[in-house]
Amino acid sequence: MEGLRLKPYKEVQVENLTESDDKVSLSGILVSTAGSSFVMDDGTGQVIVLSDEEQVSRLKTNSFLRVMGMKLPSQENTVNAEIIQDLLGIDKYLYNKVRKAILNGKKEG
Repeated sequence: MEGLRLKPYKEVQVENLTESDDKVSLSGILVSTAGSSFVMDDGTGQVIVLSDEEQVSRLKTNSFLRVMGMKLPSQENTVNAEIIQDLLGIDKYLYNKVRKAILNGKKEG
């Protein structure tokens, strides 16, 4: 009997989200919160992230975050968060440089 294999999260930018995306990973700056959701901006666009109200209440505006979750097919640029990772202490410039290189399939020299 083979083990259960879960589909990995796909690293995407907001501008490249499509209807066919399901498990996605996005990173960006938290712009605003409202109840059990928040808006995150990755520099290419904004995404609405749904979570639970308790977790959202602990997040701080302008935090650098990575969100892994399910893209909601019926709502444009909306993700139901499964994991929210605070990237406090991460060099945003270097992180974005490496992420863009990976997304573009290029090696930095």
